[in-house]
Amino acid sequence: MQIIEPLRPIDILDKCIEQLLNSRNLNSSFAGYEYKNNFWMKNKKGYKLIVPKEETKKPRQYRKKILREDCGAALASRKSVLFKKNKLYSKPFEIISYSGVRGLLDIHYPDDIKLGETLVKKFKLQLK
Repeated sequence: MQIIEPLRPIDILDKCIEQLLNSRNLNSSFAGYEYKNNFWMKNKKGYKLIVPKEETKKPRQYRKKILREDCGAALASRKSVLFKKNKLYSKPFEIISYSGVRGLLDIHYPDDIKLGETLVKKFKLQLK
């Protein structure tokens, strides 16, 4: 967890820990923010679509979820992953998906704090 993501979903860290407790074969579990948009990556030749082309033809409501790794919101890993493999997470892992306004804030600049205050006020978000 990182302090720069203060609006993380309530109990998401608990859900990651529960995944590890309930499945001995998992090494890690972390948060993943849901998207259903088209994503592009710039390369030397221009732009490359990085979602399956067949998904772009569907309305967003019917597309498969794309998950943005969000270890700053929540991450749980076994001690062996952290200390023996010297990694934050390792396969096999589980991603706990979430969506909504809580995934929109990642504080890096002073204006991000203002955005956070606005989100809390506008959406009546409870902080834990």
